[in-house]
Amino acid sequence: MRANSFDIDPRYRGHESWVNGAQIHGIYSVKGELISEVKSRSCNFALWWDGDLLREILDKNYIAKWNWHESVLDTLLVDAASTSNNGTKATPVLSADLLGDWREEVIWRTRDNQALRIYTTTLPTTYRFRTLMHDPIYRLGIAWQNTAYNQPPHTGFYLGEGMVRPPQKEMYTPVYAK
Repeated sequence: MRANSFDIDPRYRGHESWVNGAQIHGIYSVKGELISEVKSRSCNFALWWDGDLLREILDKNYIAKWNWHESVLDTLLVDAASTSNNGTKATPVLSADLLGDWREEVIWRTRDNQALRIYTTTLPTTYRFRTLMHDPIYRLGIAWQNTAYNQPPHTGFYLGEGMVRPPQKEMYTPVYAK
């Protein structure tokens, strides 16, 4: 069984749970309401990719958007020359807000293991936030992706449809004396 929770449907407040298992499958609201009985293996990862506040589905070597009107995934990007890691878990090398916009980039390895490819969105957004790396919880999530069980990072605040402006936390950089 695989499951994850992230905001993919603006009709429901909060995160939706994307479940795929032997007996259970579909998308559920935070109240346990069945949103869709869609059967999909794509419940491994998510990222903030396009210009809205909803997360997109990241799985294997593609990014897709949940189309709540049709109850299908619309493919936004596929890199046929790249592949994921960890077998059925299908994780990227890394997904993170690397380049300074609050939206995330994805890194995949090429199928021949000779290169890494970094993808960033080119879609405009009207939302302006500090980088996600300013959030200590998110930064910790990026660290665990590289050192432990690779899972999508989450913020320490709600980032999704209907959110309030995120807090402006101070960042401290330690200074080491020689």
